[in-house]
This record gives sequence, structure tokens and C-alpha cells, in this order.
Amino acid sequence: MKYSNVVIGRVVKRVSRFTVTVDLKGEHVAAHLSNTGRNKELLLPGAPISVRKADNPARKTPYDILAVQRAQRWINIDSLAPNRVVNAALNDGSLVLRRASNLIRCGRKRPTWTAGWILRVRMQAVRTGLLRSKA
Repeated sequence: MKYSNVVIGRVVKRVSRFTVTVDLKGEHVAAHLSNTGRNKELLLPGAPISVRKADNPARKTPYDILAVQRAQRWINIDSLAPNRVVNAALNDGSLVLRRASNLIRCGRKRPTWTAGWILRVRMQAVRTGLLRSKA
């Protein structure tokens, strides 16, 4: 999975559960945080943070937070990333669900699976032979 329009800034402060103020080259901007966990030990003032410009220019938060750096390591805190990775793997065939018709499908127009749901049933699926991965 690749991100586009990524910019590195610094955390200024966490404003609310979903909003963090980020310093991008001297300009303070609001960034959307899709991970509602505490992140108290990650979102420290001055910490390097990667954000991407949102597609919708009318949003209140023009940026989305992707990752934050701690102890020389980048930590992805984009909570939507696992869903995108599983969806891409299902679409390109690198992850195959056999007998998928036996699994619960969400969505009206096309079947979708969330990564959390996929990962929760993974162990059971491996034991029952429903899941195999292409190497």
C-alpha cells in the first residue's frame, strides 16, 4: 500500500479525540486522527508526524495523520490501513478466502470485509481450511 501527498511535520498538540494540530514548515494545520486510541505516548509535542493532504478541500481538517515517529521508528496509526491492505490483498489474489460464500458479507452492493473481522476469524479459518495465503 502506498500513500501519496505525504508531508512530514511536527506534533503541536492533540486538540480532541479526532484532531491534532500539526506544524508544517511553520504553519499550524488541523489533521484528522482516525485512530481514537489514547496515543498519549506517541502524540508528544515536537514528535515527527507524517500526514497526507485530504482529497476533499472543503474538510475542516485538510490533512489525515498516517504515522508518528518514536525512538527512530515510524509507527502507523492510520486505523483504516489494515482494511485497505486486506482489501488490496483480496483483490490482487495474494490472500484467498476459499468457500467465501460461507462467510458473513457486509454491504448492500458488493461484499466487503473489514480487516478486523478477517483477522478475528483467521485462526478459525486456518484450522478449518477456509483460508490460505499465496506465498
